[in-house]
Amino acid sequence: ENFGKIDLNLDRDALAAKLASTGVWPNIIQRPFGIVANPSDSPKAIFVSAFDTHPLAPDFGFALKGEEKYFQAGIDALAKLTKGKVHLNVDGSKAVPAVFSGVKNAQINQFSGPHPAGNVGTQIHHLDPINKGDIAWTVSPFGVVQIGKAVLEGVYDSSKMIALTGSELTKTGYVKTYVGANVSSFVKGNLNSGHVRVISGNVLTGEKINPDGFLGFYQNQITVIP
Repeated sequence: ENFGKIDLNLDRDALAAKLASTGVWPNIIQRPFGIVANPSDSPKAIFVSAFDTHPLAPDFGFALKGEEKYFQAGIDALAKLTKGKVHLNVDGSKAVPAVFSGVKNAQINQFSGPHPAGNVGTQIHHLDPINKGDIAWTVSPFGVVQIGKAVLEGVYDSSKMIALTGSELTKTGYVKTYVGANVSSFVKGNLNSGHVRVISGNVLTGEKINPDGFLGFYQNQITVIP
């Protein structure tokens, strides 16, 4: 279904309603509590962590290469949803990937160090802590791109580039797939042994799934370990 391009000159509530109608709204998560944001709320700020320090996490700069215009459109839409800032947090220990380096309508912040430097909760703590009664929203880089595609093209695009990781995979790397994909096509015939644990996500916060299970909505990698 084509929902039609979204006019970012809409007032704030109309824009939120339009984004919700396209199916991209679940990308926006409320802190505290880690729940899907309420479109009628106005967060004090929105945070996007452009890097992940979990074990074997994908490189968002590589996975989102070529998506610059959609990422910018997503940021533009998010900026309309808050009276505060949109914080784009990047890895300060390396060159900023092209998809993030030229972004407007966001404050770019550099973080560095070991895990959990890439966790958006850690970044919020250092930038603008959540006090009693405050609401902040977070969005993953993939979510920003999906929102941007809804804005520019009027479509819900569930495709994403994920990382296949872990010691029990014969072949690791990146694969273009979609939200909710059955992982058997990545795992079957690609295992070093028959006694494995398949995880949708990373080893610290991912969810154990069956070898014919499914990629979680918020996950950007599949990990297979002994």
